[in-house]
Amino acid sequence: MEIVLSSASHHAMLFVYAAKEIIDNFGVEGREVIVRAVRRYGRQRGRRMAMRARIDQNPCNALYYDMYGEWECFPGQVECTPGFDRGCFSLHYKRCPWYTEWRHFGMMEYGRYYCDYVDAAIMEGFGLTDGRLTGSRADGDRTCDLTFAGEQYSQADYKALEAERRQLGRKGKMPWEYHVGHLYQCLKRCIADSLGEAGLNALEAGLNRYGEQFGEDARQLVLEYEGIDYEMLPAYKSYKMPSEDGQKSC
Repeated sequence: MEIVLSSASHHAMLFVYAAKEIIDNFGVEGREVIVRAVRRYGRQRGRRMAMRARIDQNPCNALYYDMYGEWECFPGQVECTPGFDRGCFSLHYKRCPWYTEWRHFGMMEYGRYYCDYVDAAIMEGFGLTDGRLTGSRADGDRTCDLTFAGEQYSQADYKALEAERRQLGRKGKMPWEYHVGHLYQCLKRCIADSLGEAGLNALEAGLNRYGEQFGEDARQLVLEYEGIDYEMLPAYKSYKMPSEDGQKSC
């Protein structure tokens, strides 16, 4: 049986273990540092998404924001439904591994610092100004909702992109060890800048808790991805570029 060393669940738990140590030890200052780290992480993700859109000569609007998302969960981990109503395009998340893990381990009070800030930061990095989080399961809502206002966001426009979404496929997705390493790097840099050695010791305690749950190999994998330049776009070839046999690449 294959041992999974990185996944959305790993990402979720690394965050709350780190956030708990920092917030419990540093209070309000700790919360502010965690929020800064989440915003840094989100903006960098959004900028990479925008880079891919520009390479493909696509606009950075909400429909393409949905299309260029960098992560992909295991089957059954996420349940998301697009919605269209009165000039708005919405993404309704009924299930996601972040909420699932945090609720199971009683860590929602720490996880919400990710949920409350990451989407706005990703949208900012992507260049969107017309979207916002309008519902959160952390607040007791039935779904987590991202809503974008604009008459151009119609169901017909969304359906018109189906062929492009198939062509893009997984080309814009990054493996979970990349995402987990990116999150850890943002946490570490913001903590080091504001909280110094004491903060880094608290972060290490959080990483050790992560290792206790997922194993030493998983913990080491986080550290292996810590040094990547996450402002740079990994190798990417446009889905609109012809392949060697003259057909569009998939």
